[in-house]
Amino acid sequence: MVDNNILERLRHLFAMAEHETSNEYEAAVALEKAQKLLLAHNLSRASIGTGETAKATGIGQVEVVEPNGYPWRKILLHIIAKNNLCSVVVADHAKTMHLFGNQDNVRSVLEMYCWIAEQLIRLSGPAHKDYKREGGHEATRTFNTGFFRGAIDTLNARLRKPLEEFTQGVGSALVLVNTNALLVAVGKIFPRTGKTRGTVRMGDGFFSGRQAGHNVTLGRSRSISAGRQALPGR
Repeated sequence: MVDNNILERLRHLFAMAEHETSNEYEAAVALEKAQKLLLAHNLSRASIGTGETAKATGIGQVEVVEPNGYPWRKILLHIIAKNNLCSVVVADHAKTMHLFGNQDNVRSVLEMYCWIAEQLIRLSGPAHKDYKREGGHEATRTFNTGFFRGAIDTLNARLRKPLEEFTQGVGSALVLVNTNALLVAVGKIFPRTGKTRGTVRMGDGFFSGRQAGHNVTLGRSRSISAGRQALPGR
């Protein structure tokens, strides 16, 4: 069982994040604090009411098809997935990403992915206009490609730290069990997966994106309990 003070703290944070009077900044801060607490105490959102510790459950698969922006979107989904105990296998020819993980984790990954992708698109236009206004010479496509990669680089660093602390602490056993379960599940469907390594040109767009990545909020307020794309019940 989990300390009642921890559960009460989590309920308070989620209430703040979802309250209609909370502004975007307050909601985002509350959500990030709640996510860290969930991770630190090996809890799922659904377990807050019962106080039971979350366990690695059956691994499922969801396909995400992205006809637009696929090159940077697959990297974004990958870094969000790996930092939330999930895994991604890509099929570049079909612009499809296969997301593996337990139901709660996959739901969280999809919600975070949609919300962050929307923010990056919204930030990229003004960033490019400011760059051109200041006399920048990178072509639009080059700048935008670098911008998305730079922003994702920063987001990866932000997401990685809580998982590393969890893995090195109370969550070491769960992470090991979950990692093995993912390997088995992925191997059954994709027995021959390989690693892709893309080169990153660290130009002006990349550095602009790295800075913008610090301004991205990791969760959408008032839609925490159910992501826009949720796994069907099993």
